[in-house]
Amino acid sequence: MSAGRVVLGVCGGIAAYKSVYLLRLLVQQGYSVQVIATQEALRFVGPVTWAALSGRPVLSELYDQKTGKWHNHVHLAQDVDLIVVAPLTAHTMAKWACGLCDNLLLAVLQSARVPVFVAPAMDSDMYAFGPNRENMQKLESLGVRILPADYGPLASGETGQGRMAEPDFIFDRLECFMDGLPSLRDVRVLITAGPTREYLDAVRFVSNASTGKMAFSLAHAFRNCGARVHLICGPTALRPPHDCQITWVTTAREMEEACKNVQGEWDIFVGAAAVSDFYFPNPSERKLKKEHLPAALPIAFNPDIVAYMATQASEKQLVVGFALESENPPKQARHKLIQKNLDLVVANCVQEEGAGFGLHTNHVWLVDRRGSLTEIPLQSKNKVAAQIVKHVGEIYLRKLHAGSENLS
Repeated sequence: MSAGRVVLGVCGGIAAYKSVYLLRLLVQQGYSVQVIATQEALRFVGPVTWAALSGRPVLSELYDQKTGKWHNHVHLAQDVDLIVVAPLTAHTMAKWACGLCDNLLLAVLQSARVPVFVAPAMDSDMYAFGPNRENMQKLESLGVRILPADYGPLASGETGQGRMAEPDFIFDRLECFMDGLPSLRDVRVLITAGPTREYLDAVRFVSNASTGKMAFSLAHAFRNCGARVHLICGPTALRPPHDCQITWVTTAREMEEACKNVQGEWDIFVGAAAVSDFYFPNPSERKLKKEHLPAALPIAFNPDIVAYMATQASEKQLVVGFALESENPPKQARHKLIQKNLDLVVANCVQEEGAGFGLHTNHVWLVDRRGSLTEIPLQSKNKVAAQIVKHVGEIYLRKLHAGSENLS
């Protein structure tokens, strides 16, 4: 069964090779993909490659010049779940923004009634060029979701912003989208992510298997709602979304300090990090010899960051906690909600196959202040994140509305 139907538009830029990897990610996760490439794009990556990976012929012209068969751009634009254009070149963007239509991809884009995501790719000077910025803003005003270019080496040999977003970034952003997501434009979201490390000496530490994947999926989903996201990340090998503000920390106390430093600068706090419960006082700056290790290791308890953030929250701020439990997650989530005075708790079971640390899937329960229990069945963390964010967004907007009524 297909996970969804996607049109992948490809324009003529060197970044077209990266879209081959995006296509592969989509197909591997069960998406049905129709590639529509401009003639210029086919000079970078040939039709055989696209057809082999997608399982269907790549489309480029409004009609087949040999048979005269018409490629119905209206059906292509509307009989899918979403459209993504990667890379989007300055040339195609300018024609699209001005309403010009001289190829199949532009005809599809101008007929679309489904969500459209685009990943611009061009040299940094072109990316900053006024008319190109205006065209991006114009498309954004029409509801097109812009996936901002990344910073790094460019085909010109320069280094700057203009690289097409990486395929895994684009894939995560697409999969974190769902119909009915609330508009959280410019809402400030603070998320803690990943594990913490508590060092015994220069090389030994206590940590856990958290990768930050769930938190990063939440960040993608909040960005899909238009929110401004600040991630406070413990050590992780995964790359966080490049269009979020990032603060890197190592220990739980560093994470707490980073949260305190932005206390008045968030509207929604999500404590998704797997924070160590304890630390070693006075860790050695050098590696301790095995024979010098104490028989009993002294420990001290770390601060409870989520509980602290809840005590500091105003009536207009919303605090979300996570609970990884061994048994009866909904019951434990209710207890944590009351004990720490949270607005919502997301709970899962560490013993359930397919859910928990280091996996791409999750199964969670949501418990809120109203006492309602919502179960999100086992599926990709991206899709779980979209449903969590939809729930969080609705609670936040309800809270804002209630606050406005109390003031009137």
